[in-house]
Amino acid sequence: MVGVALLRRWHLPDLFACTTEHYANPDYQESGWLACRIIAMAHDWADRVIRQDWTNTFDPQERSLLGIMPDDIETVGACPDQFDSFSDLAKTISGGKPVLCEPDAIADAAVELKDRLIDTIESLSSLSALTELDIQERTEEGVLRGALKVLMANQDMQRCSIFLVQGDELLNAAGLSWSEHHAGSAQKPLVPVNTQRFKFGEGLIGLAASTGQLQHCRDCSVDPRFKHTPSATSAH
Repeated sequence: MVGVALLRRWHLPDLFACTTEHYANPDYQESGWLACRIIAMAHDWADRVIRQDWTNTFDPQERSLLGIMPDDIETVGACPDQFDSFSDLAKTISGGKPVLCEPDAIADAAVELKDRLIDTIESLSSLSALTELDIQERTEEGVLRGALKVLMANQDMQRCSIFLVQGDELLNAAGLSWSEHHAGSAQKPLVPVNTQRFKFGEGLIGLAASTGQLQHCRDCSVDPRFKHTPSATSAH
């Protein structure tokens, strides 16, 4: 599974990968089996709540493994009846029966969750790859080239630049575009772009350096924070 491979690549606790890989297998009885069964039952119950399907009961053997007593099952089983009672009461008062789960809202939440998950995967992949860069016996140019290649491979951007502090200014020490990366020009020397210099607080890159906060620009043609330079072809 891709998720399991990523969790192990990021060196997260083994229990994370174990539960991701085995929670759907009711016969799994090795290390981490209890956490797998708890997650499986929680997933099952959440699915029933969303679908409002109260017809099936939990597997007796699984309940026994988790130490769930009959009284606990009765308590959980009373939840649907209580929900129906409250729904009827709400309908009497307001004239409309409440909806437990709105399909459109669930769909929107699922899309947002997917987008956030992809962003997280890209960020973790970048961090993992950057920590694995071999910086021994490499020049500054080689380290910058390796970092740019990692970021371009794992992040959704058209161009990536690295600025270094030089005195009271920021120097554009290296840059790489998506087309250059795939054309193989990333192997060429990364020559500093001397015309690309910004003081702290100047332009978007200067604001990021002075405030320590991420700066985002949707339209550089109208954003007053963006500073145009004669040879600049990208935002700073």
